[in-house]
Amino acid sequence: MKTPLPLTLAGCFLFALTACSNAVLDPKYERNTNPRQKRVVTATIDGAPGSFAEATASVQYIIGPERTCMPSAEPFSGTFPTPERFSISIPMRKLSDTTYEFDIYLDGMLAKDYFGKGVCTWVVELASIYLQPTRDENGREFLISLQPPELASRKRTVFYARRDAYSAPLIHATHNVEYTTSKENFITRYGTDLSKAFTITVDAKE
Repeated sequence: MKTPLPLTLAGCFLFALTACSNAVLDPKYERNTNPRQKRVVTATIDGAPGSFAEATASVQYIIGPERTCMPSAEPFSGTFPTPERFSISIPMRKLSDTTYEFDIYLDGMLAKDYFGKGVCTWVVELASIYLQPTRDENGREFLISLQPPELASRKRTVFYARRDAYSAPLIHATHNVEYTTSKENFITRYGTDLSKAFTITVDAKE
């Protein structure tokens, strides 16, 4: 007759993704209350078919570059349910009908020992700008994605967007994001006629 598994082992087998997990699902990450690495980001729109009713921004941080401070992977699934990212919404200042500004901190998250495995440090993974022609929450929005080099280089970056997408009806509400792109990618996708595009010039300064 087979010897039954001890209760603790049986429980681990049945509830491997919960009770016996090494992960912490709610680490309660903290923002840095005294950030110093500030960037002022300005977005200037040129040639859009109309104005924008809403302009919002966000920044996404990620633990890195090493993640040894985080809990180990799940012993059975091999996944890491503990989030390694944290996003913050950022208020934007409207300087004119075509110019918006917001502040971002490269050190906006608190370096801390969240899991008892060493100090977790953070880096900016992505900053995003959303421009909406209408205030309809399901309406179209133009997305500008800023990578860390574009935030740190202090150089202007120009993004291209389709003019005809500004007022085009949505095929489906879930397809409401229009991604902006570089000049080269725009030409590859839509041809060399740049009169079909409007631009968003982004400038990040200390």
